[in-house]
Amino acid sequence: MLNENVKYIIFDIGGVLLKPTTGNWFITPYINNLLKNKIDMEKFKLSLKNNYDLVNEINLQTEKEEYSMFYNYYKKSLEDINYKETSEELLSKISKSITYDNNRYTLYNDVKETLETLSKQYKLVILSDNFPSIKRILKNMDIDKYFKPIIISTFYGYRKKDKILFNILKNNIQYKKGTAIFIDDNENNLDIAKEYELISIKMDRNKNKKSKYPIINNLTDIFTIIKN
Repeated sequence: MLNENVKYIIFDIGGVLLKPTTGNWFITPYINNLLKNKIDMEKFKLSLKNNYDLVNEINLQTEKEEYSMFYNYYKKSLEDINYKETSEELLSKISKSITYDNNRYTLYNDVKETLETLSKQYKLVILSDNFPSIKRILKNMDIDKYFKPIIISTFYGYRKKDKILFNILKNNIQYKKGTAIFIDDNENNLDIAKEYELISIKMDRNKNKKSKYPIINNLTDIFTIIKN
């Protein structure tokens, strides 16, 4: 039984707390409207996927650095589909949107109320591979107040897969075995979490995955997990 022992609930962000508004993490509503009548969007999405190695979730300390990283990412992705009208102005518009637009992500409907309830009994933490802008976005969504600490890969120079980020987590909250739940939608991250004696829970909002870990399909399911 988890109930009386659990003191911490640690959350990933993407796929757990929020989703891309357009369904694609790297196409904001603005970018979609800007390009949808100019290029084959499916080819563009594939090019974005193929150039993902240019996306840097570590060692970016500012949103200005994030903007520059995305500028190069979109430049290469558009070049690879032979888009002839690429310009500095266009790339600037795209990069500003992906870096600074608050509406690039949408909060799942069950998040705010659930966090409000959980925060009264548990210490809530974020552990996420993400960019500098996510801290502003969480603040604008009015949910940053529920989490302490908020551990984002880019500020530490490591991703979750590097495991060191889990060391940083443990040093921050000093949890003991059986006292901390970790919720992520990535099975590999859950495997590492288990190594670090976290109770791994798989978030599957699409309800189409199998897992060796307990599965929740929405955030409110966590109450059942805790009580059983």
